[in-house]
Amino acid sequence: MSDKDKKDLALDSPGLDAVPVLLSAPAKRPAESQRTWRSIIWPCTSLQWTPLTPALDLPKEEARFLLKLDLTLLSSAALGVTIRYLDQVNLTNAFNSGMKEDMKLFGKELNYAAAFWSAGYVFGQIPSNLILTRVNTSLYVAFLEFAWTVATFATAGIKTTSHLYAVRFLVGLFEAGHFGAVIYVCSSWFKPHELARRNTIIQVATQIGPLFSGFLMAAVHAGLDGRLGLPGWRWLFMQVAPPGGC
Repeated sequence: MSDKDKKDLALDSPGLDAVPVLLSAPAKRPAESQRTWRSIIWPCTSLQWTPLTPALDLPKEEARFLLKLDLTLLSSAALGVTIRYLDQVNLTNAFNSGMKEDMKLFGKELNYAAAFWSAGYVFGQIPSNLILTRVNTSLYVAFLEFAWTVATFATAGIKTTSHLYAVRFLVGLFEAGHFGAVIYVCSSWFKPHELARRNTIIQVATQIGPLFSGFLMAAVHAGLDGRLGLPGWRWLFMQVAPPGGC
């Protein structure tokens, strides 16, 4: 039976009233969020965009708040991590710029100094993370940065290898809890989808210190070597220490 015959049969059937059929219009999909191409690199609103604006279709108030976090919390975290890794590698640069001859480090002393730093870093991990959740985190991070700054500055005045081992152990001890504390603070303020890009920036900052360490040592040695009767390698520790305390 064709479709036409079925239609005629339905119309001719007794006792059946014609019932109008209302066809509803297809439902419209909700409008998707308007995103710009910039959101692929860094989530942002098209109305209020700066290179650090972390807002993804958010109200302007929240966008401004997250921008303040980026300019304060994220920048200070990245700077602290950069200085920490700069302090880790400056010993090798100092060793190759006169420290070896002045301190008569012709054996395995440099390896021992690196081992003492690693020992302090290992011993400080667990206690530091236990303390982290029981004190004011911001003040604790500031204390760690100030403490390793003092130890780094003290390296400029060492006289014997025992002094070198002691200060390197202290530097490693105080640096041990810094990275975990920075990530803990950032994860407390940023949402998971906001934290990923910021963790990337912090990870990049870990390599900025070693990248510029050699240039810094060359500049310090060229400009300050012999100043006030001090060799350039001692000036290096005095130059890299103050930014950490700030």
